Amino acid sequence: MMRRRCFFVKLPAALIAVVLLYILPQEGAAFMHSSRKKELAALTKDTWLHAYKAYKRVAFPSDEVLPLSCRAQGHDRINPENVGVNDVMGDFSLTLVDSLDAFAILGDREGFENAVREVIQHVSFDRDSRVQVFEVTIRMLGGLLSGHMLATNPKRGYALKWYDGELLTLAHDLGRRLLPAFQTPTGIPFPRIHLQHGVRRGETTETCAAGAGSLLLEFGVLSRLTGDSRFEEVARKAFFATWNRRSDINLLGNTINAFDGKWMHGVSSTGAGIDSFFEYAAKAYVMFGDDEWWRVWDEAYSAIMRHIRAPDGFWYRGANMHSGQLASVLVDSLSAFFPGVQTLVGDLEAAIKAHAVYAFQWKRYSGLPELFDINRRTAVQLGYPLRPEFIESNLYLYQATKDEFYLEVAEQALHDINNRTRVPCGLAAVLDLSTGALEDKQPSFVTSETLKYLYLTFDEANPYNHDDSNMVYTTEGHMLELDTRPVLGRKRRRTPSEALSCPAYDPASMDRHQHPLSLSVARRTDFEHARYLAGFIVPDERKEVEDGRWSESGVCELPTSEDYHVELLFASSTDVEDVAPGSSKVRQGRDGTVHITSISGLRFSLTRAWPGGAGEGFVVSRIAQYRIPVGSFVRIADPAVLATLPPLRVEKVHLNFTFTQSPSLPSLMSNPSTSQKENRRDRSDDSTTLIVPALAASFGPSIASAGASRGSFAFSQPALPVRVTGYQFGCEPHHDLLPVISPSPTPSSIGQKLVNAVVESSGPRSALDGQVIILRRGMCSFARKSHLAALAGAKAVIVVNNSDDEAKMVVPSADGEEDMDMMKVLVPLVLVSNSTGATLDRILRLSSSVGIGIETGEGEGGVASDGEAAKTTVAATVRPEEAKTMGVEPIVLGGYTVLNVLLERK
Repeated sequence: MMRRRCFFVKLPAALIAVVLLYILPQEGAAFMHSSRKKELAALTKDTWLHAYKAYKRVAFPSDEVLPLSCRAQGHDRINPENVGVNDVMGDFSLTLVDSLDAFAILGDREGFENAVREVIQHVSFDRDSRVQVFEVTIRMLGGLLSGHMLATNPKRGYALKWYDGELLTLAHDLGRRLLPAFQTPTGIPFPRIHLQHGVRRGETTETCAAGAGSLLLEFGVLSRLTGDSRFEEVARKAFFATWNRRSDINLLGNTINAFDGKWMHGVSSTGAGIDSFFEYAAKAYVMFGDDEWWRVWDEAYSAIMRHIRAPDGFWYRGANMHSGQLASVLVDSLSAFFPGVQTLVGDLEAAIKAHAVYAFQWKRYSGLPELFDINRRTAVQLGYPLRPEFIESNLYLYQATKDEFYLEVAEQALHDINNRTRVPCGLAAVLDLSTGALEDKQPSFVTSETLKYLYLTFDEANPYNHDDSNMVYTTEGHMLELDTRPVLGRKRRRTPSEALSCPAYDPASMDRHQHPLSLSVARRTDFEHARYLAGFIVPDERKEVEDGRWSESGVCELPTSEDYHVELLFASSTDVEDVAPGSSKVRQGRDGTVHITSISGLRFSLTRAWPGGAGEGFVVSRIAQYRIPVGSFVRIADPAVLATLPPLRVEKVHLNFTFTQSPSLPSLMSNPSTSQKENRRDRSDDSTTLIVPALAASFGPSIASAGASRGSFAFSQPALPVRVTGYQFGCEPHHDLLPVISPSPTPSSIGQKLVNAVVESSGPRSALDGQVIILRRGMCSFARKSHLAALAGAKAVIVVNNSDDEAKMVVPSADGEEDMDMMKVLVPLVLVSNSTGATLDRILRLSSSVGIGIETGEGEGGVASDGEAAKTTVAATVRPEEAKTMGVEPIVLGGYTVLNVLLERK
């Protein structure tokens, strides 16, 4: 990608301000003042009141208002098969109930109280109406539950003293009337039900994944509030009855037979028929906290990102649920909800790109077309029924990024709605965005969602914009929240020990902008590509340059394919792939962990890890027929793999010193300057243990090696004696000690022969033989200290740092220019703090002999080597700070960093 060169010079602050004003955009929302946001919020509220008052004036207590003919619309009793009307409207004051909680968003307590009274007075479900289970659940049941919570929760400021739970009683009545729909062999509900007579004879069994799986929030809350567990149980069963019928590549189809569970339309997407299934998996985790919902979301999202997302990351197309192959080039407007859910779960980069193509569609058509052909880059169904999905996603992205590009988008949407759809009796849906023709309908979601989300975008002080509870907006925009009370008759399921968190939005860390001082989303180098994909032609290019959006020296980026999913086959060809390995090769535990004894022939599916999770890289999501749930691991114990690994190294360790009682020790150990981690006395043998932190060197023998020879300084070996040498820094050969080998080696003989000599010599022994010595840092390299100690027969070196500053406590390393022969003869080396070294030095200089060692459970201590009576005997042990992680480590597979694979070292 070509980029222009930038030159930076030191400028006065005043001039920098001028430069910023020139570089950054000048108009409208780019520097939107708080007073402007308030004006837009006021206009949004006025628009909402216009739509709602038109309904009340013209249509109430019917379901919806017909804004062009100024008439009321209710259940179509002349044509019972008119599902376009009858699925939603049952003569139960739909718009009134659907709009209840909008009063709380708008800050209208009086309006809320009046609406609650009207619901109690007029709404009944004892109606001769056949309705759709899904639509009535999200609009009516959700509206009643949200209204009830507001009326009973003093913290929200809308509690009504006179209210006696009437809305919850209505919700419970509606829920009971919907229950017969779930009486199918699969648990997937019939799509429609009669409110008085239940499921009619011959009722269709064809339903959609969203209709079956998007009942969790409303039914779950109804159970929690009433103590009637039936609702949550049937919703949960329907959800998993749908999810468990996913394909082998974790994709759902669109429509399914509720009776036999067979898919009737096997095209998967993020649009109509499937959309809210994914939304409710994520939001159920937020509200209920059960990690099973997060696992479903994670697996579903991984499949979407692999098979449905376009390689450039902008469009999400229809794909065959079994093969993942492209099945449709038509994208519907309902799929515009998806960037909002991506924002909710923390995948901001993906959300920004997914939202961009809808934003440019809106700029092109002044509304969002119902259907867009991504191949021809043009709309093929130009209606806009005032849907909220795009505006909801826009709100989430603005809240997450505070990028005023999204304010600009919201402002245009607000003006377009007013300019194109506002009529005397409400807001009319757009029939054709190209001609401006209107349609005689104002769906209830206009006041329940669309205008509510616009108002929240501009009203930044709104308390719902600063809510940090488990409150979620349902797929109909209703606010639902719960405390931690369990469902009656069911144990509360386990929740994650730590809440998932998302990284803060930091555009400066992204190499995606035209200029480092202009970090708006609108200045991303890949947004011109998004504009192209949406077919939006800029009407006035000169104005784009004048307003700062375009530059003659600007940069445009053509996105390339992004790796989200990778497959690795550990075989020479697919002919020898083991597609169904047996339990002797692969087995899966109850916690989802997969244990592998032989990796040969296995196929690993890798999925990019979540932002803000365990780290950057991938996780194994599937091995052959085994799916790996979120939070589970793959443990590899294949000898062929383990044999190729370098020795296991650790950085952070503990030194465990044990010494016998001495009159002088208490005062020494009470010195507050020591960095001791633990100081305890074992009364059984009159000994005291001191545990101090240390850093192990990145070179030389590994103290974590399971195959260390006996008598060496390693986790698996007995205690070793420790002492202070005659040389403070250990940078010169230890001449005052007897040589370990004879004759003295020549440079050419240093190497493996010397190593053997150190271990096998039967000649005179040095005073350092078998000892761990303490040296000061400095005067020479860590590697030289280790080498000279090895020549003197020492088993390890403890280096005392010259400071207690943690920043100077770095892992000891070797210079790349160290002598190669010297690097062949080394002993383990660890670094301790200055205060720790001072304490040890005082103790050791009082004793005639001291011992240091590796904890083995045998209780062995060092013995004085010179035969003198010891004043103090000290033994020490080394272990990693996180002992529970010993024996496993992350690995790299096929060049990809994998975060959930652990190697079971013996």
